[in-house]
Amino acid sequence: MNRRIDAWLILAAALLIVFGMVMVYSASAVVALEYHGDEAHYLVRQLIAVTAQRVPLRLSQRRCGEIGGRGRRRCVQDAEG
Repeated sequence: MNRRIDAWLILAAALLIVFGMVMVYSASAVVALEYHGDEAHYLVRQLIAVTAQRVPLRLSQRRCGEIGGRGRRRCVQDAEG
């Protein structure tokens, strides 16, 4: 099985995440400053969410890392018996 990481896919995903964070900051800085006294309030919350989403992703990759026959993940086949 080819376990090579696709660098272009990782780069594209990282750029989309960074672009989204910039958009969150630019759209909410004034409102966050007015209501929370910190212009980066929503940006920090977004950073926490992005970081927190990595944990279940890494756990699922560790448990279901290999792809079995017919493109189905091994953990799905194990659950079905």
